[in-house]
Amino acid sequence: MEKESRDIIEAHKRAIRLVPINWKGRELNIPVYYSMNAAIAYEKAFEETKSYRKSFCTMVLRIINNNKKVIYQEDDFPVLDLDDIEGLSDNDLQKIGEEIIYSSDYLKEFEKEVFEKTDDFFIKFYLIYKKEIEKYKEHMKKIVEQLKPKLDFVDYYKNLLPSIESVSKISNIIETVRLPLIDMANHQNIIDNSVVYGTSCYCK
Repeated sequence: MEKESRDIIEAHKRAIRLVPINWKGRELNIPVYYSMNAAIAYEKAFEETKSYRKSFCTMVLRIINNNKKVIYQEDDFPVLDLDDIEGLSDNDLQKIGEEIIYSSDYLKEFEKEVFEKTDDFFIKFYLIYKKEIEKYKEHMKKIVEQLKPKLDFVDYYKNLLPSIESVSKISNIIETVRLPLIDMANHQNIIDNSVVYGTSCYCK
């Protein structure tokens, strides 16, 4: 188990991309790996602010905080806050966003679909994100359809078994279902290809 954990951490490290940006007059390499956690931060920020740029900056800060300790020693990377990220140029923020998009095959496909809809990168990223959520919902629907007959069976069968056996049955069913992630493709790279240089996502 300990070796598997180390392998996953090392694969995560290899999946992170460093994006150089200008921060307060010096070059800073931002560690970028898009995950479900980052996508959730983006969604929540947009619900609260309705600002495409501010929501994107909130997500970038979450990405940095999620990944900096994997790449850097504590004193090797500055402590950034949202004002720092919002103070970056649009060009640097777009570089980070493009790394997120172009490191994922399905996000690249979504980018092609929205390419001509707007010249504003932050709006474009939002449109890509909405398509990503649609894909996630479709995946969730398939999971529910996969689960339903099994859960119906358990609901019937649990009346015939002691409660501890029912719990065991439900646990076995849950273990047969592969839970979806927004970052499905790249998360799978980390889990299954721990010795191969993966691509950053979440998403993933």
